Amino acid sequence: SFCTLLEAMIVLSVICAAAALSAPPDVMPVPFTLATKTPYWSSPVISELYGVPANQLPGSGCTAVQVQHLSRHGSRYGDSAPLEQLQQLLQTKGAAIQAQQYQFLRTWTNPFPTDEDSQLNNVGMDEQYEIGSRHRAEFGNATMARPYNPDVFPFQATYKSRTSRSGVSFALSAFMEGMGPVGPQHNAPIAMYNVFTGNTSNDGDLILRPFSNCPEYTTSVDKNKSSPGTVESGKFWNGNMTSVMVPKVAAKMQLDQSVWALSMDDLELFMNACVFETTVLNVSVNASPCAVFDQTDYEMFAFYDDIQSYYIKGPGIPLSTSLVCPTFNKMLNDLTNPQIQGSYMFTHAETLMPMLSFIGLYTKDVPLTADMPWSVALNRQWNTKIIGTMAVNIDIVLYNCTTGGLLAELRHNERPITWPRCGNSTNAALCSPDDLMAAYPPEFCDKRAEFCGYN
Repeated sequence: SFCTLLEAMIVLSVICAAAALSAPPDVMPVPFTLATKTPYWSSPVISELYGVPANQLPGSGCTAVQVQHLSRHGSRYGDSAPLEQLQQLLQTKGAAIQAQQYQFLRTWTNPFPTDEDSQLNNVGMDEQYEIGSRHRAEFGNATMARPYNPDVFPFQATYKSRTSRSGVSFALSAFMEGMGPVGPQHNAPIAMYNVFTGNTSNDGDLILRPFSNCPEYTTSVDKNKSSPGTVESGKFWNGNMTSVMVPKVAAKMQLDQSVWALSMDDLELFMNACVFETTVLNVSVNASPCAVFDQTDYEMFAFYDDIQSYYIKGPGIPLSTSLVCPTFNKMLNDLTNPQIQGSYMFTHAETLMPMLSFIGLYTKDVPLTADMPWSVALNRQWNTKIIGTMAVNIDIVLYNCTTGGLLAELRHNERPITWPRCGNSTNAALCSPDDLMAAYPPEFCDKRAEFCGYN
């Protein structure tokens, strides 16, 4: 494998208006649940589950000396293939729609350029820019008081452009604007590090893309049609989703069933277009393919996605969680590196979600299954519209305190939460690096190496 150091030299040709330094949004930015495709927000539920009492937050005797920031990329464009499939479906069968309020769907076309597949979109850039703004506002006089230096503030992203562009969007407000020597806006260029072997199926990035570098995980979990995630989500899809949603939506649209026998596969195409039209283009619900769905439909699609991610990216299968052990170990090791004042890594849901589970967060559900009571399913902790949105992030903030010395605070989506494990304790607001090492021993990585076939 080889590593490349990419200099993100950015000279702005237009003046960027600074984003308002507001708190992260605590109201879902769309009126329905979109699972891991939900735009960034920071739900109060996070604090309700793992809240830190006000008297246990770092006080005036504590000064931030380092921040470890791990973030998923911001909101992105969808893949063009399913959008084109929906357009073709409506062109060939749209005449079967008899209900007047859905006539507009007959002429629906894909509104997105095909060359933007899975790329970071403007919403995603704004999400990261505003997170960076709040980061600067909080730490500008502490960890970030000195000028940017790539050895002091290392940035790392995966080889996918949506992660590096997310990192640059964050850095633009946190480190670059008006803080350097470049151009009339006095910007400070940042260095973005990544790892890529040239082989997309085994790219060599064990820190930010461990899921693509473990053959055992790929065969026994991710691509295994007999794994619990595939089996249980399939049962839910072919059972409750099909029996409830298909006839309901067909009746809504007053479909001529002799022309169009609606299926769940068709409705999946509708939901995919719904997600991206409303979140990227701000199209109203009633003017998009979302119009055919109700709140229960959104919740069912979200639960279907969450069943899969519970096993593939979460606590349902131990290997899924242990994949990120090297990522977490790097963060802990960097806590004891006095040269680093901030480390910023930008990756994917396949790394962020296992990290939440590895730390011990949102793991108290009974296993998610197709036949669990719906009331239990709706109240699950592993609910990605809350814990796994676009731009979901984890921070470890290291403080130097007059009482206690070096102590680390854990944050999820910018909200302080308790450490599930700290030495021999649980639910600690602050934890020393030594106690974190004891609670999350590096030796666990040896087991991962055995699972994944490493030497």
